[in-house]
Parts: sequence; C-alpha cells; structure tokens
Amino acid sequence: MTDTTTTKIDDQLFLDRKALANRWSTSIATLKRREKKGALNIHALSERVLRYRLEDIESIEAHQKGGC
Repeated sequence: MTDTTTTKIDDQLFLDRKALANRWSTSIATLKRREKKGALNIHALSERVLRYRLEDIESIEAHQKGGC
C-alpha cells in the first residue's frame, strides 16, 4: 500500500498536514498556528500543495527530545 501523504522530490521526503498531525498526535489547526509563529516551516510544492520536509520534522523532534 502506498502512503499518499508522503511525497518524494529530488531525494527529499515531504509530509502533508494530515500525516504530520497524525505523527505528532495533534490537530491541523495546531500545525497552522505553529506555521504562523514561524516554529514550523511549510513548503509550497505548487499553488495548492503544501508539505513539510521530513528532514525538518525529524530535526524538530530530535531537538524536543534533547538531541542535536
């Protein structure tokens, strides 16, 4: 089964809002608030396609756990 919430472009993986909300057990509204505050970067792959770079997400997770 293919994960339609993950996109690969130029050897980089991207997650959509639903996938990240599920990963972090949070709401999409919370993700949008973090974007507005600048705490979460979102990439526009096209005018209507917005994604989070998996590398950025993993970096945030490592930082929150006290790593890197």
